[in-house]
Amino acid sequence: MKSKLFDCVFIASDSKQRKKVRFANDHDKRMKVLNRDKFVIHYSKSFDQKMTQESILEYLNEHCDIDDEDTVDEAIARLNKSKTSVDDVLEAIRNRKRLDQQTAV
Repeated sequence: MKSKLFDCVFIASDSKQRKKVRFANDHDKRMKVLNRDKFVIHYSKSFDQKMTQESILEYLNEHCDIDDEDTVDEAIARLNKSKTSVDDVLEAIRNRKRLDQQTAV
């Protein structure tokens, strides 16, 4: 599976003060859309080269403000959750069943 590449990132909050990390490929266009939709932009960065979401989040983890740390952590957790496959879930269930059987003996 090929990962999508992005060249800019935003941390923005909506009218309910929910912050999210947002990825885009056109910094100016995304900025206009966020402003039009009345989002508050807390951080924006345009990169010289395209990067995966993982590498952008890694960059943010190293360079983000203390206030935005939870937002970046939440984005990392959401990204890792989307990578979980059915086989991973089934294996976890099998392991849990094995542990239950071992403790019952």
